[in-house]
Amino acid sequence: MVKINISIKDGTLELDADPETLEAASNHAATLLEKLREITLPNETLRTTEAQAGQNVADDHSDSTSAEQPAKHEVEKPKRKRGGAKPRNWQFLPELLTNDQWQKVAEFVAEKKPKTQNEKVAVFCSVLRSLLGRDGFDGNEIHTAFKSLGDKTPSSLSGVFGNMASEGLGHTIDGKFHLDFKGNQLVDHDLPKTESDK
Repeated sequence: MVKINISIKDGTLELDADPETLEAASNHAATLLEKLREITLPNETLRTTEAQAGQNVADDHSDSTSAEQPAKHEVEKPKRKRGGAKPRNWQFLPELLTNDQWQKVAEFVAEKKPKTQNEKVAVFCSVLRSLLGRDGFDGNEIHTAFKSLGDKTPSSLSGVFGNMASEGLGHTIDGKFHLDFKGNQLVDHDLPKTESDK
């Protein structure tokens, strides 16, 4: 089953797919994003149904013998989105955690030493999950974590969520970002990075 949700308003891409179809679904989602960029539909959220997305992925596989397919896949590869999306005015929620809990967040971040925006968001999701006992976090909560630690919130936090989803690190449901297995593995086993990883 493949499900692709695209929000032009928020600049986010949600992709739910089985591991076998993830690459084809990612390629299809990237193509949809490029087509949607050409069409200006402000303040509307476009969603493809599971059936449509599944049919399109099946079409991608069935056309794999055509001469134009390799070139198509080169164009469709997911690209990291930089800028483009209008920055959101995220709200600062200092009451999200107590002072002691914010100290634990700071200690966890210092232990994991995340460098990239994706790594930082993954680390925040992981530590907030342990402190708040839930899996999903909205942009206001992630912005609050950045600000509370004196770090700059990415100019397009929604874009970071979309990039993480395209890399299989997490997904967004009902406006809340959730780490997936790969995102949890990143935090639990790949951070902090050793010299050989860098």
